[in-house]
Amino acid sequence: MLCPIAVFAHKGGVTHKRFGRWFLVDVIIISVSGAILLVDPLFLLVYWPQQSLTHDFAEYFKSAHYPELFFFYLNTTLIYFSFSAARVWERIGYGGAKTLSSNWIDWCLTLGAGIFVIGFLIIGVFDLIHADKLAVEFIIGGLLVLSFVSFDLYTLIVRTKVSGFPWWILHMTKMFVAWAALISAFWLRIRVYVLPQDYIDIHYHTGTILWLTLTLIGYLVYRKHFQR
Repeated sequence: MLCPIAVFAHKGGVTHKRFGRWFLVDVIIISVSGAILLVDPLFLLVYWPQQSLTHDFAEYFKSAHYPELFFFYLNTTLIYFSFSAARVWERIGYGGAKTLSSNWIDWCLTLGAGIFVIGFLIIGVFDLIHADKLAVEFIIGGLLVLSFVSFDLYTLIVRTKVSGFPWWILHMTKMFVAWAALISAFWLRIRVYVLPQDYIDIHYHTGTILWLTLTLIGYLVYRKHFQR
């Protein structure tokens, strides 16, 4: 609920900033707790195999030869999109700067995400060679993330002008990627643990559809506000 409150609050206002920060704290908690699970032997050797057998998780993540790396990739991309989105405003001086600024946080976010997504693409190609059924979806997702990372890297190397580019759309788009991913993950858990077995057919494009829809709605609603 943190993200929608920030979305519909007055942009730049106290509520928008406060719930935006709480959303980032929430992302940290999710990512850190998830990373801890991935190094917990009880999770990897006991809980995960049992759940895979019970709910056919092995079929869901068939294209990921290394499921723990796949989940770690999700953690890193969630952090990258959320925090790089929040950094947009400070980098443009809240609209008052002439050129984009950057610091070590921006470089770490961009380079870290780039390294992880390239590694994930290599795994996707490896899966594709072995004809795993979901390899193409994972590769397409990796290329999408890589396009954002490439643009961010460009803005870090080239002193990009603030004027002439709708930076608020970049901020909104990245935040909606993170929000859509969390909604998609929540919906997956409902299908696995609540709905009958016949309804547990995974459609990996749910998050993409959510992201594009939310971004389009956000653009139509707020374009006049930011044009002023």
